[in-house]
Amino acid sequence: NTAVFFILQPSSIFTLAPYTEAFFVFFCLVGMLLMENNHLFLGSCAFAVATCARSNGITLCGYVVYFSFRKLACASRQGQLHWARMLMGAFSLVLQCGVVVSGHLAFSLFGNLLYCKSDFAILSALQHNFRPHPPQDPRPWCNQLGPYRFVQQTYWGVGFLEYFEFKQVPNFLLALPILSLAILCASSFLSDHRNLLHPRSLYEVLSGSSGGTTGKSRKALGTSSGLNLDTLPYVAHAAFLAIFAFFFINVQVVALQSS
Repeated sequence: NTAVFFILQPSSIFTLAPYTEAFFVFFCLVGMLLMENNHLFLGSCAFAVATCARSNGITLCGYVVYFSFRKLACASRQGQLHWARMLMGAFSLVLQCGVVVSGHLAFSLFGNLLYCKSDFAILSALQHNFRPHPPQDPRPWCNQLGPYRFVQQTYWGVGFLEYFEFKQVPNFLLALPILSLAILCASSFLSDHRNLLHPRSLYEVLSGSSGGTTGKSRKALGTSSGLNLDTLPYVAHAAFLAIFAFFFINVQVVALQSS
């Protein structure tokens, strides 16, 4: 059912077209599947490939954090957690998050190299038949990590409350259904699992010891909202994207991001 809804949702036109969104979604799903099967490093690599295409892939680090802590919590419940394992887990977590972010960093550095380093910029200009920018008068983004952030801030109005203008009211109305759905989903999940707000209960959920259920039986813990405990990282991810889109970016793209 989830796959059918994903295909039929309005923004599927982007994921079905020969566009970076399809590439991004594919590697996101591959990474999530690998994470669910405890292949954390391979999942991080898949996320890194996705992040090469879309900068919001950086938020996928949340899955690395969740599944890393879940792995440590399971080891603790089984009495196999010690200082060496904790240090190794912390190192692996930092490494894997670095791998995820490296995709966007590679893209940004490539843009900087292509348009700001004189030799490469001139060669690129000749290849693509456009006039190179004078090296003695570099573009503003050359002092940043890459051109993408500059373009977002200068031309797209990306920034805290930058999109809160009267002329953008239609776009906020366009985004209202998916924003409402994401927040309703998150609030329903928290309502069904209030115990997650307590660190001890969260540890029990991560370790699989909540209610004495583990493994496959834990998957069956359905609720009135239809959201079981294993949907926690996905619900949190969708809620974060919705809130971030509302306050920081072109709000109408939330339908695409939250899909």
